Amino acid sequence: MRNYETAIIWSTATPESDLDAEIEKVVEIIGKAKGTYANTEKWGKRIFAYPIKKQTEGIYCFVRWSGEEKTTAAIDKHLSLQEECLRYMTIRMDDGEIPEPHSGEEE
Repeated sequence: MRNYETAIIWSTATPESDLDAEIEKVVEIIGKAKGTYANTEKWGKRIFAYPIKKQTEGIYCFVRWSGEEKTTAAIDKHLSLQEECLRYMTIRMDDGEIPEPHSGEEE
């Protein structure tokens, strides 16, 4: 098992309850694939440097988890079908690296 972090940018039109439900679906996908969910960090609304799907801001969320590489394909498939999801990306953390919470603050 390896450590992963999935960054998701949601439309600002997404209600908070729907946002939580969508994150729960991602966690459910991880669980079904026998992965381990670590945590979710919400950064809230951020302004984009350039428009994404004609939107100028979005809600950033980071889901940290451990599992097999094939789980990323299931998460990608789910998120690609969600209209409220503007962008997503899963990165593999270095072996032995414990995913640390993002501060959400710009340096």
